[in-house]
Amino acid sequence: DLLSSDAESASSDEDTLSLDIDALRECESEERESLLATHLQKQIQAILRLQSLPSPNVGFFDLGMDSLMAVELRNRLNRVFEGGLTVSQTAVFDYPDVESLAKHLSDELTDASTATEPAGRASIAVSSADNGKIAVVGMACRVPGADSYSSFWTNIANGVDALASERNADSIANGIVGTDTNGDDSQYRCGFVSGIDEFDAPFFRIRPIDARAMDPRQRMLLETCWEAIEDAAIEPSELRGSRVGVYVGMGGSEYRDVVNANGGEDSYIGTSSAMTTGRLSYIFGLTGPAMSFDLACASSLVAIHEGVKALQSGEVDLALVGGVNALLSSPIMRFHQNLGLLSKQGRCLPFDQFGDGYVRGEGCGILLLKRHEEALNDGDPIWSTLLGSAVNQNGPSAGLTIPNGSAQEQVMRDALMRAGVPASEVDYVEAHANGLPLSDPIELRAASSVYASDSDRVDPLLLGSIKSSVGHLEWAAGSVGVIRVILSMRNGKIPAQLHLDNPIEEVDWEDLKIDIARTTVDWPSNGKKVGAVSAFGMSGTNAHVLVESNQSDDDGPALGGASVSYGTPQLVLCEQSDSEINLTPEDLDSNEVNSTYRILPLSGKSSASVAQLAGKYISWLEDFASDQEDDDELTAFLSDVAWTASIGRDHFGYRQGIVFSDLHTLLDELQHVVSNPPKEENSDAELGTNLGLVYRGATENPSTLLKELYEQNHVVQAVVDRCDQVSKELHDIEIVDSVVLAESREDVGSSSEYVSTFLLQLALSEFWNCMGQRPTVIAGEGIGLIAALCNAGSLSISQSLELLRSLEQNAGHLEEVPFDEVQSPRTPVLSRSGSSLAGSSEEIFELLQDLSLQDFVQLRPNVLHDHGVNCVLEIGSCDNREDGKTSEGQKPNSSPQVIARCFPSLSENSETITPDRLLMLAVKDVYEAQLNLRLRGLFVGEMRRKLTLPTYAFQRRRYWFND
Repeated sequence: DLLSSDAESASSDEDTLSLDIDALRECESEERESLLATHLQKQIQAILRLQSLPSPNVGFFDLGMDSLMAVELRNRLNRVFEGGLTVSQTAVFDYPDVESLAKHLSDELTDASTATEPAGRASIAVSSADNGKIAVVGMACRVPGADSYSSFWTNIANGVDALASERNADSIANGIVGTDTNGDDSQYRCGFVSGIDEFDAPFFRIRPIDARAMDPRQRMLLETCWEAIEDAAIEPSELRGSRVGVYVGMGGSEYRDVVNANGGEDSYIGTSSAMTTGRLSYIFGLTGPAMSFDLACASSLVAIHEGVKALQSGEVDLALVGGVNALLSSPIMRFHQNLGLLSKQGRCLPFDQFGDGYVRGEGCGILLLKRHEEALNDGDPIWSTLLGSAVNQNGPSAGLTIPNGSAQEQVMRDALMRAGVPASEVDYVEAHANGLPLSDPIELRAASSVYASDSDRVDPLLLGSIKSSVGHLEWAAGSVGVIRVILSMRNGKIPAQLHLDNPIEEVDWEDLKIDIARTTVDWPSNGKKVGAVSAFGMSGTNAHVLVESNQSDDDGPALGGASVSYGTPQLVLCEQSDSEINLTPEDLDSNEVNSTYRILPLSGKSSASVAQLAGKYISWLEDFASDQEDDDELTAFLSDVAWTASIGRDHFGYRQGIVFSDLHTLLDELQHVVSNPPKEENSDAELGTNLGLVYRGATENPSTLLKELYEQNHVVQAVVDRCDQVSKELHDIEIVDSVVLAESREDVGSSSEYVSTFLLQLALSEFWNCMGQRPTVIAGEGIGLIAALCNAGSLSISQSLELLRSLEQNAGHLEEVPFDEVQSPRTPVLSRSGSSLAGSSEEIFELLQDLSLQDFVQLRPNVLHDHGVNCVLEIGSCDNREDGKTSEGQKPNSSPQVIARCFPSLSENSETITPDRLLMLAVKDVYEAQLNLRLRGLFVGEMRRKLTLPTYAFQRRRYWFND
């Protein structure tokens, strides 16, 4: 009985879900995808018996779908399409979430001649204009003593020895280092990262049982790669389905050794290096190569080399490169000790006479690479440029693990040749130097032979090694070395080498023309800063990379010892649409506009993550503010902060929009979020997928509102100027001068109020269009109907102005529509009675026959709900709402029963709150209600720069194999 009941219920669900295939084909691609996504959400909800619609980007199988359910979904879709489209047997597996499947089905529904190529599939012709240079557009690291590159630099600059701490006895007993009792684990002094056993599994939709089986290196890589993408001001979800390669240096799994030593069975998926890079690509949705490199200490630099080659050949468009290391196994530790590699002093002393080996370290360093020319064109923040790289092998050396000076020289010369840079222009080399008495002198002579023998060199070649601060990070050493060089160049300083008291005596330092910075020194000023990084693996693999500074020391404000990386300014445009108002750069390049208020969007997958992100912003901004004295520069900086946070981050279910006008109010509002994070009960709020746009029939003081917004918003200004041009051609009347900017309102008649209301509503329509708000139903009352029909494409601007003129002449009533025909609306329009939708030109014309500006019945959100609308956006004021409350008297999102949400664009409270702030508060409400806003629309017409911001606040907790 239960099974039959379920079957009947499923059948009933399916009967209510239908699509008009012919109508779908006629839609614009964006609207078609949106309708298909909504339909898919409802199908998934029915099949999986979900209480609310699933998020569009959550995988079907993460929601609990199995193969039988996938078949059921496919069969349901084929019944819905009724022969108009056949969904393949593998479609649900090939496109395993609502967004990707909706995109696929939309493309399938179009003709072959108009079907778009899937993202990232087109062949890329790589320009040679910049000689194959590669930009570092994002980076992130987690190393001993620091969980970010900013704190890493602070430690380096302050001479912090991060090897001072050891894992405590409790950690060892719990299997973090190992439980083999034959050795004394406590004797190993290492560079440990904090929280190696912790991870934010829910953020990556990973089950606890899988997280416990995951090697900590996978965990570090997932979080660090996410941070590197955010650091580049890239919205991570935008990379899904794109040609992004993953190239990671990593060795065998020490976590596997710990699990096995404790009688457990390790997980191949959780510990294999191949599965690690595969998991990265899977979770981020990347389609480029995913490769791991086990080449001992040279691994991460080889990974960088391979990523560079893939970009230069056009194989990928972005590359995540770097390395990771975790110290967990006692037998591996003893292997290093027995081989005579570990320092008995527990210190790494590169270049020192008493160096007796290295101290092992763990951590992760990741760079996000992009072709330099494309990074410039896209306005990406560029940390530095990789000029050239090379990899070779020792060959017939004195022994398998013994370095070969000739091979080291050759790999440096090969990298220089590819970079096209004279050896004399390289200022600094981040050496592999690990404190071993045999290898350090060999490397010093090789570096001197290549870089210091050039007669054009003026100053000695400077060398250093980060290993004295954090230990030898082995598979991650090279990438962390590159990050150290980038930070040094950006800050114009080469920090002091730690623990260098007695330089190696057998080295003739003066003759070799090399020097080690024993105190912090300025980076040599020889034009562009150029540095090099070496990594020489125990297996005989040698790698070398040349790095060039992208900016001079004063190109960007200092921030807590590290620099903010900026992109080049870019003009922000509204996305192209098929409306009459399709703003061009010429439209937006008009009078000066001064936006007073901004929105900083904060979001997370938990309430705590939003609060902690707000705290990160407070610390970050306070560091910056202490160095800022110029108000104009500070205002521009804060605008760029809001811009980057809007377009360079994913926006999750827990949201807080902060409206601010200056640094003081921003910090106050951030502190309020720290103390009052988003409420937990809003976590399951249903995303608004069917938007209703309501144009109100009256707005108090429309001329005043319009004038202020005209001076504060590029979109409003551009739309009004477009209408002004039409009015001049039509009636020889200058709307801007006579209506918008008129100094006195005493002699302004009702016609100007009509025109002002229309212009205000039409401008706000385009504002929300630029914000990506495409309604499924449009409704208008009184004069609002004219703006509604103009936005829907049924009336042109000239027809709307003619209609307004006719209404003025007839005291706000019709006697006759002053034109013969109208167009069919792009979006259905609600009839006057609210009982039906007008979708044809004839029905629209009928709507206009009885138009009156004085007599109208106010539309209520619940009327739109009868037509499938689950959220409402108002254009104009609403008499039944106070302080932004809904028509039911409740705040948006206050209860899941309030399905029809009412958001004001402006209200009549303009005496105490300025129009631009009211507009930003409306955006805040819509954002926090989880609508899919394109926040770039807030900046249309402005020149904005991307910059590096605080990254996501992960909520880590312990996951370990024996928990």
